[in-house]
Amino acid sequence: FSGPRRPLCLAELFRAGGFAVDDSDLCNGAQYDLADDTVWMPIRERLLAGFYSACFASLPCSTFSRLRSIPDGPGPLRGLSGRDRYGLKHLSITNAELVRLHNLLATRSAEALAISLRTKGVAILEQPALRDEEVSMLSTDGVQHNVGVQCAFGSHCAKLSSWLSVGCTLGDMPSACIHS
Repeated sequence: FSGPRRPLCLAELFRAGGFAVDDSDLCNGAQYDLADDTVWMPIRERLLAGFYSACFASLPCSTFSRLRSIPDGPGPLRGLSGRDRYGLKHLSITNAELVRLHNLLATRSAEALAISLRTKGVAILEQPALRDEEVSMLSTDGVQHNVGVQCAFGSHCAKLSSWLSVGCTLGDMPSACIHS
């Protein structure tokens, strides 16, 4: 889930740092749709074979978004605990399908990160910044947690993100916007 290709996207920043990058995101074409088994399974096999040195995931977060709990915003799709974390009951067909898709992508991301940890020991997950009383994929222990701003990567706003990492440090992640 590398996002759209642009000069400051993470894939390009990794390439500039000397890494070979295999990036996938549906926004760059159907051939990169990680919900499609014909795309996912070869990547999974390469992960299992130890082909990748690290795994980075920045999966879609709109069904987890805090914007879904603000007045006059779109309604929440998930609850904070139990079964509701995987989708509230009585969602519209469209929203239920979106949550189902995001659950699949979250599960595939978790599997990819777990495989990477077993084979190479380096994994990074980016999601909206973890906050109390908000639904999140980030409720976990044993990992380094840094909060940084998206504008450092070409975003048009500062938007705080949480970055969970194992096997590497992200301690130098910008935590405040330096732009005017």
